[in-house]
Amino acid sequence: MRVGVPVTETIVLAVWIGAALLFTLVVAPAAFAVLPTRTLAGALVGRVLPVIFYAGVVAGVLVVILDVAARANSWSRTGSAAIATIACFIAPSSSASRNSWHEFW
Repeated sequence: MRVGVPVTETIVLAVWIGAALLFTLVVAPAAFAVLPTRTLAGALVGRVLPVIFYAGVVAGVLVVILDVAARANSWSRTGSAAIATIACFIAPSSSASRNSWHEFW
């Protein structure tokens, strides 16, 4: 097994989780504090959240692809990546509104 693949997977997931945390802990509260109306702040936050959700889907798929490319023989490693990808697919579908997909594109 190549050493670079787990490092790449870790970096991909860390970047996605870091972006989600930055948005959740900094950007969203700042939008509600600075923008003149809650409606405007909600529109901003509602517009950015689907991007974070779909980036999670892409990150999860990328982790699985990297895992398969590394030909990891251990089910625990491949199974963990598969579970992470499923979780990344569930997050957008349960949190985002049905109309957010066509608004995103």
